[in-house]
Amino acid sequence: MPRERWLIAGLVLVSAVLFLRTLNLPLHYSDDVVYLSDPRLSSLSLHNIWAILSTSFLANYHPITTFTYLFDRTVFGSWLPGYHATHLAFYLVGVFLVYRLLSRLLTHTVIAWTTAAVFAAHTLHVEVVAWLAQRKDVVVLVFYVGSLLAYMRYVDTDRRSWRAYAATLGLALFAMLSKGYAVVLPGIFFAYDLCYSKPSGRRWLLDKIPVVLLAATVTAATLLAQDKDSALMAAEDLDITVPQRAIALGMVLAAYVGRTLLPVDLSFSYAVGPFWLSLPVALLGALLAGAGLVAFVKLRRLVPGVAFGIALWVLPLTTVLNVFWTLATWMNDRYLFLPTIGSSLVLATAAQQLLEHRSVPRWILGAAAASMLVTYGALTQARIGVWNSEVLLRSDALRQQLDLPGDGLVTAAHIRQARVTVLPNINAYFSLIEAYERAGDNKRANDLKGVFNQVSEGGDMESKLAIAKQEIDAGQLDHAIARLLPAAESHHWHAAEAWTLIGRAHEKGKRPEQAGLAYREALKRLEAKGMSTDAVMLRLGAIDLEAGRTAEAIAWYERATAASDPNDPRARFRLAQALEQAGRLEEAYANCLKALSTEGSVPPTVAFNFVDLRVSAALIAEKLNRHRDALNHLQAASSSSTDPAQLRKLQVKRALLTETGGDLLGALSILEGVLGDPALDERAARLIQAAELAEKLKQPTRAIGHLRTLLNDFPKHPERPQIILKVGLLAEQAGDIATAIQSYNQALELAPNYQDAEAVRARIALLKAR
Repeated sequence: MPRERWLIAGLVLVSAVLFLRTLNLPLHYSDDVVYLSDPRLSSLSLHNIWAILSTSFLANYHPITTFTYLFDRTVFGSWLPGYHATHLAFYLVGVFLVYRLLSRLLTHTVIAWTTAAVFAAHTLHVEVVAWLAQRKDVVVLVFYVGSLLAYMRYVDTDRRSWRAYAATLGLALFAMLSKGYAVVLPGIFFAYDLCYSKPSGRRWLLDKIPVVLLAATVTAATLLAQDKDSALMAAEDLDITVPQRAIALGMVLAAYVGRTLLPVDLSFSYAVGPFWLSLPVALLGALLAGAGLVAFVKLRRLVPGVAFGIALWVLPLTTVLNVFWTLATWMNDRYLFLPTIGSSLVLATAAQQLLEHRSVPRWILGAAAASMLVTYGALTQARIGVWNSEVLLRSDALRQQLDLPGDGLVTAAHIRQARVTVLPNINAYFSLIEAYERAGDNKRANDLKGVFNQVSEGGDMESKLAIAKQEIDAGQLDHAIARLLPAAESHHWHAAEAWTLIGRAHEKGKRPEQAGLAYREALKRLEAKGMSTDAVMLRLGAIDLEAGRTAEAIAWYERATAASDPNDPRARFRLAQALEQAGRLEEAYANCLKALSTEGSVPPTVAFNFVDLRVSAALIAEKLNRHRDALNHLQAASSSSTDPAQLRKLQVKRALLTETGGDLLGALSILEGVLGDPALDERAARLIQAAELAEKLKQPTRAIGHLRTLLNDFPKHPERPQIILKVGLLAEQAGDIATAIQSYNQALELAPNYQDAEAVRARIALLKAR
């Protein structure tokens, strides 16, 4: 036992070190949707728990996985490494269970440990471990393997343990509710019986019935979820013939076998379609499928590990191989996550056979295993690097689709050098452009946009939406709307996004009524799918507010606030602004404070400027005569602002409020802090204001300094004579008679027809007489 514990600890440690870098990875494609747009994750409540159990989200029904999302949101808030830590923990538990499975199926502990280590290091697993949206894969791994271990315990005892059988059913149910992929477990159990168990008549079938019923129920729920969100594709929606489909299936199978053994040329997104078809590769795939079937039949009793490994590799893939073209995607690396258990078992069993028959020296097998572990480990580390940023990930996907050489960022220069003429999936291209824009690299983004005009576009739905977005940004609004309407009026799961983009196009074209209608269509579809609706409601509120329909805008903003994440301040901020406009200041201020309370816990994908919120809170507080609160908000805003122009305005507002509160010296000090900036708005007026404050403080010399700055910097000021007269008066107060006389004379020279000129001359005479 001590040796066993050391082996397990070493395996977990090696696996953790391999994927430790994933703890610092950012959110990626669909992570924000899965984690931050699911209204069921807004808080830990009975309502949300029931919603997770009873409803689907984004074409997925996997409540067990969703509960892990809820755990992350509740415990870690917006701390992203915590999400990755949960993710990695599930993977490590899964690796441990795979080792236990291999230990049961193999007679050599060292081979079982080495195989489990190779499984843990497999480069195909990077996508699953690095991508938080694939949490369902690491969760299902735990319950999938756990269920198989429980079933083996149940079958392999002389008197079948009903406790083990109950554990089998419970773990199988949890696996299926983690990811629908696990509905193949009845087939896995039957394959195990064929390979390892003694025939036991009807028992072989009877003990599968409850598992089959569970699988059928979960399959129905999964299909309903996918159909509701239009993830299931009808044959008539696809421009592909039956022979082309068969060829594509053969090619995908061949690619899967190749990537399982040598995981190179990977991508998180593959462009697969008629343009991709190759008959020779498809024939290879068909040959491999036939060989696998023959091997299972022939070896299930002779070498059961190989036969069962083939079943473990093939059966999970049957749910995603698109035999009937039911999914919107053909091929993904993550689909090979569970099948690599089977391929690992096949290789381990083959090694064990060679070792037992002494066909190959032990050191050669050890060297081969070490080479495989080192190779997979190195490839895995390189692959994790691709996930370090969205730009790198999108570049990698486009590089794979266009077969570009090298690695790293893809730029317009690479597209030109490769002389690309057709983009098979335009979405990958525009996704890279958007990634560059989000990273602030507008030059590379614009260069790619320029290259796009020289290539042909793809025709898939995501490509059409991507092109429409670019057309909207370029002001080609009618073109964009025409492109979007077929998608919007379809039953495709992108219909809601298409309506939202149509609304955006109408808004940009100053057509608010049409925009409102489009947003309402988007809202209907989002509500029907149980998806996040707050963004569309915010747009509807903005349209009503701009049109002067304040009450309607408030209603939209209230609905958006109720539907949004409690840690997302955007809806409350808009609601506060609408309430302020309606004169409901107390409610507006309360909503500002609630929005401010989210600072520090805002979801990482939400872009929000708390400075604007604090300024609004200050203005509302001022209207409520809460000057101290207003000053505190402005002080906090000034401390956070990084915009020089905004900071200058904030300081001026602080000075005004400080003066209103009676602190003249404080107001003057704040004002003097920005007066030296030539870019200050209304700087002349602010110099006069500073002079007046200094005069009130009985500091005439200080006031004169500000007025002289005004005279020097604004020589054509329309009130120049009056300002010079003011300098004279202040000089008198300071006891500087010579300066006073000089200023009065200068003022009279500039304005000889001044209505009080005689009084000024008399004052000059009096001062000279002194």
